[in-house]
Formats: sequence, C-alpha cells, structure tokens
Amino acid sequence: MKEFYLGTANISKLKEFQEMCPFQLLLPENYISPEESGETLHENAFIKASYTYQLTSKPSFSDDSGLFLDDFPNTLGVHSADFYKTTENPLKNLLQLFSPDSTRKASYQCVLCFYLNSSEVYFFEGKIEGSISFEPKGSYGFGFDPLFIPRNEQKTFAEDLLLKTTYSHRKQALKKALEFVA
Repeated sequence: MKEFYLGTANISKLKEFQEMCPFQLLLPENYISPEESGETLHENAFIKASYTYQLTSKPSFSDDSGLFLDDFPNTLGVHSADFYKTTENPLKNLLQLFSPDSTRKASYQCVLCFYLNSSEVYFFEGKIEGSISFEPKGSYGFGFDPLFIPRNEQKTFAEDLLLKTTYSHRKQALKKALEFVA
C-alpha cells in the first residue's frame, strides 16, 4: 500500500480524502499550515505540498480549493478559505452579496499537487459547476457546502452526502491523480 503525507491542518478535509483514497494518508507531526501566499490554486497547492515534503522527506500532496462566483469573480476563488475564516457568519455574508438579478452561478474548483520529490511534481484539477442556494441547508460537509447546489440537482452538498461524494471537485482531481500514479 502506498503512503502519502497530506499537507493540511483541516481535519474535515483529511476525512474527506481518507474516504476517497485507496492509499494510506498520514499527517506530518505538529503540522502548521504554511502561509498560502499564492495568487492561484496551483501556487497554493504547491506551497503546501512542497512544505509537507520538506517536513517529511516523503511523497506528499495537498490541495487548494475555492468557490468561484460568476457574478463576483474577485470575492472568493483562491481566497475562499480566508473569507470563511475571517468573516463573521461567512454563509450569511456571502448570501448578502447577491441581488435579485444575480445569476447565482458558481463552481467549486480544486487543484491537487502531488510532490513526489523535487523533480517530480504533478498537478491535477477538478471542477463542479452549480449555483448558490438562497439559504444554508444541510449539516454534512464543511465550508460553503450548505450553499452549493451542483448543476442539475436540487439539494446542497450539505443536504445530501451522496452528492458530494459523487460530484466533488476534490474527487475529480483525485481520480485523475490516481490514474496517473497507478
């Protein structure tokens, strides 16, 4: 069985990846997330994966994900986690951005960086299109899941765990990675 170190301090993200991975995931001891100073998901995923590799000297991977809003392209995206962590009541504040004529179109996007060694660094992307609900619904998942409705569905990721495990942006990226590293 292959082992990879996952560069994250987010236990919910660890659990999500553990449910999807056919290999063992380990967390570095006393992991403290590095500053995500990148301007893109690729840059931030690389920062975390390379940092994790430096800590462990073992194959590592990390993701950076974001919620992208068609009507507000500069509001979340690569800064989704910052918005969520630093905004009081982030779901309510996000909903307040929308006007009655907003499209509410959104996408969850993920970039995985697999850092096998300094000369083998690979990126894999996943994306799920959808929309933002009018109110938070559901108790599964984390982050913006109570607001995100995948295209052609009626429920949020947080209302139906099967939706997230079926359509997840992380799952799409991981599937590409697994096909590559198999």
